[in-house]
Amino acid sequence: MVRPLPGPSRDVHELALENHGVVTHEDLAGCRVTPSTVRDWCRTQRLVRVAPRTYLLVDLADEHSYLAAVEASCPSAVVSHRAAGELLALDGIAEPFPEFTVASSPPNIRWAFFHRSKDLQPFDVVEVDGLRCTDATRTLCDLGAVEDDLAVERALESALRRGLTSASRLRWRAEQLARPGRSGPRVLLQVLEERPAQAPPTGSELETRFVQCLREGAVPEPERQHVVRLRTGVTAHLDVAWPEHHLFAELDGAGSHDGWEARRRDMRRQTAVVALGWRPLRFTWDEVVQDPDGTTSAVRLALAAAREEGA
Repeated sequence: MVRPLPGPSRDVHELALENHGVVTHEDLAGCRVTPSTVRDWCRTQRLVRVAPRTYLLVDLADEHSYLAAVEASCPSAVVSHRAAGELLALDGIAEPFPEFTVASSPPNIRWAFFHRSKDLQPFDVVEVDGLRCTDATRTLCDLGAVEDDLAVERALESALRRGLTSASRLRWRAEQLARPGRSGPRVLLQVLEERPAQAPPTGSELETRFVQCLREGAVPEPERQHVVRLRTGVTAHLDVAWPEHHLFAELDGAGSHDGWEARRRDMRRQTAVVALGWRPLRFTWDEVVQDPDGTTSAVRLALAAAREEGA
């Protein structure tokens, strides 16, 4: 339970609540918190210095406190790269840490990583949870500098799925930012080049990983979110499908089909599709991520059986 600090710190408490528990030296002075009180709070670890002239009220800390501390200490800093991907909730961002872009010399904060860039534009920056952050377009342009093409593709598909950007805007900005020695835009342009033309976004991170798994195994690229009209007249969207072979695959990712009722609806839909002569496949997260060879082999065998039947 968060409790207001006593005495003169009431306004400091209110300020900290608005900024993930972070206050600056100027905030403390403006709220008439004396230097001796600051020293006492630091001694009791109620207040912790985390950046130059920047403190964290420990009782009010949250998952974004350290990002807020950097921005409070360095007003030109913008959350970027993997940290921006996590803040924007893009797929495929693993264990991000405080990562920022600055226009000039970075502050002396050893627990954060800083990138220098003179071409960060105002339209590249959005506010997320009170923090200045590169938008999805700029984040994807930067991400290839610190992640491989598979991670960039996962983040890309989730950004397109949520309408945070578009393929045309991504290509426009990446071409603007591309220059010799700069890997991020080049990786993004390569991912966009290899993406099927006019393909809709995948429906989940697991679907993206499944498509990547098949590509690594040299399995023909499936059609995404294929639409089938059922005998009842309603339409069903299949996660991925090979329509020429009447073969489809459904992906059961963690959190993607929560609840017994949702699963029952999925099974009824699958049964209705099978009644039209389609062959079903179903894969879980563990099968796709932990056993990609087995998953690829299963799809390859199903495609071979479908071809023989259709011959």
